[in-house]
Amino acid sequence: MSATTSAVRVGLDGLSRVSPSLGGRASLFFFRRAFGRARVRESEAAVHRTAVVEHFREAGLDVVTYRWGSGERPVLLLHGWKSRSSRFALTVAALVERGYSPLSFDAPGHGDSAGSGSTVLDYQRVSQHLQRRYGPFESVIAHSFGVLAAFYAIGQGLRTKSLVALGGVSSFPFLVEEFARLTGIGPRAGMALRASISRHLFPHLDPWSSFDATRTTGSVDVPILVIHDEDDPTVPVVHSELLEAAFGPQLRAIRTRGLGHHLMSKEQLVPEILAFVRLHDHEEAR
Repeated sequence: MSATTSAVRVGLDGLSRVSPSLGGRASLFFFRRAFGRARVRESEAAVHRTAVVEHFREAGLDVVTYRWGSGERPVLLLHGWKSRSSRFALTVAALVERGYSPLSFDAPGHGDSAGSGSTVLDYQRVSQHLQRRYGPFESVIAHSFGVLAAFYAIGQGLRTKSLVALGGVSSFPFLVEEFARLTGIGPRAGMALRASISRHLFPHLDPWSSFDATRTTGSVDVPILVIHDEDDPTVPVVHSELLEAAFGPQLRAIRTRGLGHHLMSKEQLVPEILAFVRLHDHEEAR
């Protein structure tokens, strides 16, 4: 546990004992924040430097976007929490070599983008912006929190021919439960946090049902590849099992062992990802 997480845990625990309501509101402040920006690793730097870098600024968002390639045959890459686009360097290089144009962005509060944290709706807005500019996607490749955002965005009209989900979160409540576990807030403060999330973050929709990938079977009708490590210490493999049960034969699942959570940076998985993208790139984007 980091020093920041430990301090937050002690503070929220004490506040929650005095007032669960105040503890819930304070918890929302921390729940929204990524705390720490991932840096470009040396192994990613060469690919990262070749990107065309632009900004998307709209209604409070100031997001750095990246494009490799000509813009034709676009593939959207969505990183996870406390991560950044450069983590897809191996996949980016392989896609460019095969004539695709990878597109990505550092979510608010991540990488080189402004802000303190992101929501699923932020991911959707930036993804829609990239679609308007470059057209429907050959595929969407997402990791961790980005997987939940990908299912929501596709369900809301983002057009793609396939979806690749790596170590993905399948439902929003998991994020809240994991935050509560890490910070140690009690049940009453947890209920207050949930109420604050609904009231202040998502006043116009129900995040508990809207951000649940297993409920998008009627709107996400593209081929799906799910790769998840059996021993993932961050997002339990049950999340992918739930997706398998929900989507049935529409979804192909690959289980790994010993690769951990950060599957987007594992060289041995790149051929599987590229083969799946190429298999479906002749189809109509939906």
